[in-house]
Amino acid sequence: MDNNKKREIIMHHYSKPDNKLTELPNWSNNYLHSTNCVDEIWLSLKKDNNVIKDAKFKGIGCAVFLSSCDIFLNEIKNKNLEQVNQIINDYKIMINKENENFNKDILGNLIVFNDVKTHLNRLECASMIYKIVKDNIDSN
Repeated sequence: MDNNKKREIIMHHYSKPDNKLTELPNWSNNYLHSTNCVDEIWLSLKKDNNVIKDAKFKGIGCAVFLSSCDIFLNEIKNKNLEQVNQIINDYKIMINKENENFNKDILGNLIVFNDVKTHLNRLECASMIYKIVKDNIDSN
């Protein structure tokens, strides 16, 4: 995917997010604040029989942060927890450039963040969503 297409996807999810709310439903809520910048998220996941049925967030932050939250939640909806954990693991490997052994097909539009580590200050912005989702599904 070329850089212009990546920017287009990121800016679309930043300016017109599918999953961002001003008030969260009372399903299951977690909060996370960046240690490096103003990014913060409140996450609400609706689970049924180990499947993420819906996912919403409330947050403030930069384009990378907010778009990664929105795209990530789109990618995990209607997936079982095993699939969600695989997305988390492959996304983490990809953005941290740990190796090239990740499944691009299961990441969907999250692939737009494959070069986020070239700007280290943006790495945490793109990482916060997988951390809070992981914390949420591990705690329930």
